[in-house]
Amino acid sequence: MTVPTRTEAAAIVRRLDPPVWFLRHSCAVAEIAAFLAHQAAASGRQVDRQLVEAAGLLHDVDKLLARSVGLPRPHGEASAAWLAAAGHPELGPAVAGHPVTRLRDDTT
Repeated sequence: MTVPTRTEAAAIVRRLDPPVWFLRHSCAVAEIAAFLAHQAAASGRQVDRQLVEAAGLLHDVDKLLARSVGLPRPHGEASAAWLAAAGHPELGPAVAGHPVTRLRDDTT
């Protein structure tokens, strides 16, 4: 599995030349996801925190790609496909549906 570290995920985003609002949003999502992952782990659930943080940073990359190319897939799925093509297929399920809130849901 090739889950990027938080630093590597940030570098992927930066290479796409994001606007400042996008960086703020992605960082905020990664922070919230990391917090929820920490809470889930503290309550005994197994959570891949590196995957959660990377997915938080990269969950909206299709919004950046849509500026330059047409994307035939729905939001989230396009990010997952792009990340798979970039060598990070394990992030696909985490970004396809933005399931961050599931970290605090005891039913999943």
